[in-house]
This record gives sequence, C-alpha cells and structure tokens, in this order.
Amino acid sequence: MDANYKDMIRQMIAPYFVTLSHLFEPDADYSGVDYLEQYDEEWGTSDANYTNRFRVLLAISWSEQRSEPEFELLIRHLLIQEIIDRETNSFQGAGDALHLALFLLKTYGREEDEALFIQAKEANFDTFYSVDLEYIDDNRLFKLDELTLDDCIRLANELAEKEYEHRFIELWIAEQTEWSKENLTQLRYWEQYRGNLQGEIAVLRKLEALYEDGDVREYCMSTSDLCRNEIEAGEQLAAWNTLQKIIPRTIKDKSWYCDGLGREIMEICADLIIFYGRDHPVSTKIWAFAENGISKSVENMGLILYDKTIKASKLMGNDHLAQRLTKHRKKLEQR
Repeated sequence: MDANYKDMIRQMIAPYFVTLSHLFEPDADYSGVDYLEQYDEEWGTSDANYTNRFRVLLAISWSEQRSEPEFELLIRHLLIQEIIDRETNSFQGAGDALHLALFLLKTYGREEDEALFIQAKEANFDTFYSVDLEYIDDNRLFKLDELTLDDCIRLANELAEKEYEHRFIELWIAEQTEWSKENLTQLRYWEQYRGNLQGEIAVLRKLEALYEDGDVREYCMSTSDLCRNEIEAGEQLAAWNTLQKIIPRTIKDKSWYCDGLGREIMEICADLIIFYGRDHPVSTKIWAFAENGISKSVENMGLILYDKTIKASKLMGNDHLAQRLTKHRKKLEQR
C-alpha cells in the first residue's frame, strides 16, 4: 500500500516537470503561470493561475538542478507573481506557494532580494503574521520521500488533482480497520475535499450513532450538521426526521438559542418551514419548538438568519415577530 500511493504521487507530478522544462525554452510563454485576475461574485478577486504556479514551484523544489542560474531567475519571477496575488486576493491568505517561493529564492542568498522578501511579508494581513523572514527554512518543502497518504490527499486537493485526490482517499478508506469518531471525522473532511455531499451525509449518520449515548452537545452539533447537509441534498424528510432527534435534547437547555449551535438549529427550522409551508403539520410542529427561541434571539442573528426567520415568521402568521426581526436586521445592516 505504501509503495502504491508513492508511485501515484510521482505519476501525478510528472507533468509538472514537463511544464517546468517548457519555461526554459527560448521565447517561453509564461502566461500560464503569471498572475491572471479572475472575479467571482461569492469569493471576489483571485488568481486563475495560482495552481499552475504552485505546480511549477513544486517541480523546482523537487529538481536536482534547482541551484542553476536559470532556476534563480524563474523562481524570482514566480515569487513576484505570487506577491501580486497576495496583494490583490480578496481572501488575502498566505498559501504554500508563497512560502515555497520564498524558501527557494532565499537559498541563493542575494542581498538585493531582501526588499522582495519584505514586500512578500507586507502583502496582506495574513502574510504579515505568517511569514517570518528570519526562519524561512525547508519545513515548507514537500519532501517526496516523507509524504504520508494524508499529505498526498491534502496536496492533491490544493493542486486541483481531483482524480488523484479521489484515488488517495479510497486508499485511505481501505486502510481503516475499524471506524471511530476520530477517523470518521477525518473521512468527513476528505469527503468535503472531493465535494461528495452524499459521502459526507453517510459519514455523519455513522457519527450520529456513535455520539447518540454520549455528550448531548456533541451529539447535537454533529447531528445538526447532518440535518443541514440533508437539506442541501434536497432530503427534507430525512432532515425533519433528524431534527426530531435534536429537539428533545435541545429543549433540556432553556437557553439553547443563545449560541452558535442554537442559531444553526433555528436556521434549520426556518428552512424546513419555508420548504413545507404554513399548513403542513411538519411546519406546525417545528414552529411550536422554534418560535420562542427565535423571539428571544431577535437581537442576536446574522443577516441570513434574519432573512430566513422573517420569512418563516410571516408564513406561520406571527407578523409581530417578523416586524421585530426586520427592525433588528436593519440595525445590523446599518452598522
């Protein structure tokens, strides 16, 4: 099994060395690794070529010839492009590519690069606190011979290698001899990595069984996540059945609505009421539980929760509560 995943990672990265070799050709085209701004309505501004650039930096780090002068010029160019990304990226962040580029360029020991290193550190809030110019060392290197299967999954995810990511995860699953809270929680992250909503739901259902006789709060947190995913998957009946397991445990705490878990449960309730409508018996049962918590939380919500609880309140005929929620939503929006 060990040789299997290490063979796979080498297969995955082989094309990166081909791309790297093309960048040393006369009149090489750098357009695939240079900063290329893209905009997404949800995520804002980012660099369409980040992944390509990270792949090339990894190939350089794994190359035995990286001390050659032509590598130094390329690394410096890639670092400059990465700094542009960090300075303009709406998400900000630091990222493995920046740290790797800094390490690779620093190995040449050029005094004239110090200004570039400072620029990288000051690119944004995250880089300022995560880049330590005194300690740029090989801890940021992905050392091929030392990569674990977990490392391979994370690396494939960051490099957008979805096929290899899937294969690595399947190898990881095959290695598990018994399911526990710990490895199921890890598997949940892997399913999130590969965008497998049904896989994540299956994991959360297994976790529900393991948490059932344990800590009430842990159970409700895990099971509310299951409920949320069932709604996202269009499985509202399953979500309602899951919510019915949460409600009896929740109402034991008279202030259940006061924290993040409570707000998550209120949002689930609102979503199901909006789906089923006013006259459905499911909505009536949910509202009997949720109305009081929503009423006592009118000053402690986010915009999305306000929108959903306002709509649910109107559907269930409590216009006074809807008006109170609307008033506090406006106050929040004006801050």
